[in-house]
Amino acid sequence: MKNKINKIVSKCLETCDDPFTSTYDSISVFKNDKDYQASFDGILKYSKKIPDKQKNEIDCIIFNKLNADGITCAYIIIQYLSKGLKKKITQDDIRLIATGPWSGSGKGVARDIKYNERYIKNKNIIVVDLAYNIESLDYLKREAKTVIVIDDHIITNKLIKNTKLNSKNYYIGDEKHAACAYTWKFFYPKKKVIPFVQMIDSDDRKLFLKHIGNTLPIRTYLNYRIIHNPHLKWNDIRSFDKLDKMVNELNPNFAKFVGHYFDELVNNLKDQIAKNAVFGYFEGHPVYILCFNDPALYKVVLRQMVSNAKKANKHIDFAVTWGWEHSNNVYNIQLSEDHSIPLPGHNLPEMARKLGNIGGYRDGGGGSKHVGHFYWPRGNGKDIWDLFEKKARFL
Repeated sequence: MKNKINKIVSKCLETCDDPFTSTYDSISVFKNDKDYQASFDGILKYSKKIPDKQKNEIDCIIFNKLNADGITCAYIIIQYLSKGLKKKITQDDIRLIATGPWSGSGKGVARDIKYNERYIKNKNIIVVDLAYNIESLDYLKREAKTVIVIDDHIITNKLIKNTKLNSKNYYIGDEKHAACAYTWKFFYPKKKVIPFVQMIDSDDRKLFLKHIGNTLPIRTYLNYRIIHNPHLKWNDIRSFDKLDKMVNELNPNFAKFVGHYFDELVNNLKDQIAKNAVFGYFEGHPVYILCFNDPALYKVVLRQMVSNAKKANKHIDFAVTWGWEHSNNVYNIQLSEDHSIPLPGHNLPEMARKLGNIGGYRDGGGGSKHVGHFYWPRGNGKDIWDLFEKKARFL
C-alpha cells in the first residue's frame, strides 16, 4: 500500500513540476540570473547614500500588508535588524505598522499614520511598498527622526516631483522590480537576491523568470498558507517568526504538491466567476465588467476576464470589477489589463489616481503597471453607473 501511495504522489509531483510554457519564455524580462542580478544600479546608489548607522537604528517599519511583496519587504528588514542586533527581534525593539497604499485623494495624512503617531514621532522609520500621498510623506519627514522610503510605484515619483519634497531622499523604482527585490539590495548590496525574493519579485512584476523555473505552485502554497492567512496579524512580530520558519523549513516537493491543488481550486473558481462578466464601456473604454468584490480572488478573476475577451475575439482595453463596501459606504473599483504585454497601454494607475481625486473619497486611488484601484462615492451627484458610459464623463 505504501509503494502505491508513493507512486501516486510521484505522479502528482511530475504534474506540479511542469516548466513554463514557451509563451512565457518568450516574454521573460531577464534572460538569466546574471542578467537579473545586474539590474539594480538605482537602488545600489540609493543604499550608499544611507549610512549603515541609520539602517541599523530603524525602529519602525510601515509596509503594505495587502500583498506578498509588502510582507516580504518587512520580513527582509526584520531579518537584517535581527542579525545586526545579534538577537531575535521582539515587539519591544520595533513597531510594525501594517497598512495599505494611500496615494490618491490628497485629503490629508493617511489614517494609519495618524493613528500610530506616537510610534512615529522621533523614530527612525522605513516605508516600503506604499504609494503615499504628499501630505503623508511630508508628515513623516516632519515628525520622524529619519525616513527611508523604498517603493515600486512610479506614480509616487510623479507626485513628489510636483512638490517641495526632495525626491533624492526616497527611492521609487522604475517598475523593473517589486519593492521586495529593491529592499533586499538596499540592505544586502553585495549579496545576490535569494530565490525566495526572486520568486515574489517575478510574480509581482510579471517577470516570468525562466531561470527559477515554475514557482507557481510554491507561491500559491505560501499565499494561502501564510501570506494571506487571516489568522496571522502582520503588526505582530510573531507572524514574521512563522513566515521565517516556513521559508527556512519549506519542503519544495510538499509545497508544490499542495500548492498545485490549491491552484486548481483557484482556477476553477475564477473561471466560474469570470464567465459572468459582460461587455460594456468604462469612461469611454471598451471593457469587460463584473460586479465582484473579493480580497483574495479579484486579481485572477480580472485576468481571466481579459483572457475570456481574447478567446471571444472581443476587443477590450481592460477589465473592471466593482463592489459596494457597506463598512465604508463607497464603491471599490479594480482595473486590470493584459499582463502578457510588457508595456501597459492605458496607464491604469494614473487613471485610477485621477478618478480617486474626482471621487473625493479619503483613500483615493492609484496602482502600478497593469493595474489600477480607486474608490468612488454614491451621492452628491455621483454613482457607479456614471462611469459605465460610452462617452467619458470625468476623464
